[in-house]
Parts: sequence; C-alpha cells; structure tokens
Amino acid sequence: MGRETRFSAADTLREHNKLTAARVAKLARRGRYNDGGGLVLQVSEWGTKAWIFRFEREGRERQMGLGPIHTLSDRALEQS
Repeated sequence: MGRETRFSAADTLREHNKLTAARVAKLARRGRYNDGGGLVLQVSEWGTKAWIFRFEREGRERQMGLGPIHTLSDRALEQS
C-alpha cells in the first residue's frame, strides 16, 4: 500500500526545544546539535547554520532540509 513514515519512540519521548535562541547564536563550531523530536541544527565549516529534520521511513533513516536559520522563526520551531 502506501509508504509508511514512522517516528521512533525515543525521538517522540525526548525533550523538545533544547536549543535556545541565545545558544544557537553562539554556536560556531562545525557539527550537528540536537534540539529534540528529530530537529537538528547543522553548523557548516564556514559557520552557516541550517535546520534539518531527521526521521525514519520504511525502516531507514531520512533527513529533510528545512532551510537556513534565518528563514524559520523561533515561534515556528517551538510549535514543531
């Protein structure tokens, strides 16, 4: 039938909104920083920051780019 999209129980039970606006502004080191619920902030080697949504579909981990941090408001992220 249709494709199945699942969120792991561990992701849905974890704390959400771990990253504050102040912490996001201070992050400069390259890496990925988990905000909970599958939302991840990725900092590139050049210091650009983008949001990524990680999820599981058909038993495989997937990622969806949500765009750079300036395109998503803090309020929109809190509601996710």
